[in-house]
Amino acid sequence: MLVAITILIIISHISCASWEPKIIDKIDVKYPGFVSFIPSTNGHSYHLAITSFNGAPFSADHVYYVPNYTGTTPPKQIIELSHNNVVWPNEATFTSSSILSEKFDKYGGLLVPGGFLVPTKDNGGLYYYPFESADRSTISDQPPFEFTSRTLSNTTWFYHRVKLVDLSGDGKLDLLTCRTHKPVVGTTRTQLVGFVLDEKTLVFEEKLVIDEAC
Repeated sequence: MLVAITILIIISHISCASWEPKIIDKIDVKYPGFVSFIPSTNGHSYHLAITSFNGAPFSADHVYYVPNYTGTTPPKQIIELSHNNVVWPNEATFTSSSILSEKFDKYGGLLVPGGFLVPTKDNGGLYYYPFESADRSTISDQPPFEFTSRTLSNTTWFYHRVKLVDLSGDGKLDLLTCRTHKPVVGTTRTQLVGFVLDEKTLVFEEKLVIDEAC
């Protein structure tokens, strides 16, 4: 299956304007989910983060990284990132500076929330791949850090999007996200929850913001 990278161009009419999608490139990825554009520091290109999820229980899911994408020439690399602990990756975002420590993520990294309704994939998490260069063109080939404690919780949660905000007022970025628990039988639960870094342990501590909020 191809993921089609599109742009929207405005077409002027006499009385109104409308947007029309235009295909500018196609990249061969199985089961594409979300495409995120990560700006390069050179000002001339982007890096693409493409998530891919398979609806079959127990199947593998993937995250791909396409560095130095311009839209005018075919991509030189499509890097499959380590995915052993990744479950149903959703919309990726990035941080341009360290959210752990200079030792682990000097240049920031790629944040990928995961999980969904599919059996065996409903216990998702927040995954983090550190960048390995200042222009974000290289990224860790190791299994991602996981900021959620899936194995320690009695509740399965899945996450679709994460935002970077200062929740604690210390001037440092924390993680803010909505999550859902959807059992086969029983009541659906939702939460707006934050994850704030403990700088001594380098563990993101879970902070409930609002219950039944999302």
